[in-house]
Amino acid sequence: LLNGALYFENGGDLWRYDGVHDPEMITDPSSGSPGVSGLAVFNGALYFQAFDGDYRAELWRYDGTNPPERVTDIAPTNESSVPHDLTAFGGALFFFAKDGSLGHGTELWRYDEVEGASMLPEGWPGGTDSQPENLIAFNGALYFTAFNPNGYRQLYRSDGSAAPQLVAGNDSEVMLFFDARELTVMDGLLYFFAADSSEN
Repeated sequence: LLNGALYFENGGDLWRYDGVHDPEMITDPSSGSPGVSGLAVFNGALYFQAFDGDYRAELWRYDGTNPPERVTDIAPTNESSVPHDLTAFGGALFFFAKDGSLGHGTELWRYDEVEGASMLPEGWPGGTDSQPENLIAFNGALYFTAFNPNGYRQLYRSDGSAAPQLVAGNDSEVMLFFDARELTVMDGLLYFFAADSSEN
C-alpha cells in the first residue's frame, strides 16, 4: 500500500487500485515490456525492478504522482544488475544485485536517497555467486539464505553495514542445518524450512 492505494504487478506492468475506481496501469518505465517485479514501499515511494529502454533490469522508483524513474545503474554498459528481495531496514532499502563485469557476484546492496546505492562488504569475495535470496528484516538485523562455498544453502545475518555472517555452525566444518528457505516472521520469532545434518 502507498498513499491509500494498492499497487501490484500484472503481465510485467505496474498497476494501481484505490478501492473506488477501476484498476489503472501506471506509465511503463520502458519503451518495451517493463518486466516490473519485487514491489517494496520505502520512504514514501514504491521501489521495484524493471527494464529500461535498453532492456536492462535495474532499480526504479514511483512516488504515486510523477512517472516512474530509474534510480540506480549498478551494472555497466548493457548488463543488468537484477535487483531483487527489496527490503526496507534501518532507514535504507536493501536488496541483492550484481555489478556484472565489475567482477562481483550477487551481493547485498544498500540504497538511500542521499548516498545512492552502495555494495556492502562482500560475503563471497571475487566473482563467486552465492545466489542469495529470502531477504527479511528481523530483530534489528537482516536475514537471508545463500549457498556456502561447499554448495549448501545456509542462513546468514547482516547488520546492514558489515559482511554477512553465518548464523549457526561454520561454512567448512559444522552444519547444524542446510537447504534453508522460506523465511517468515511470526510472533516475534523467525521461522524457516531447513534440513538437519541427517537430511530430515
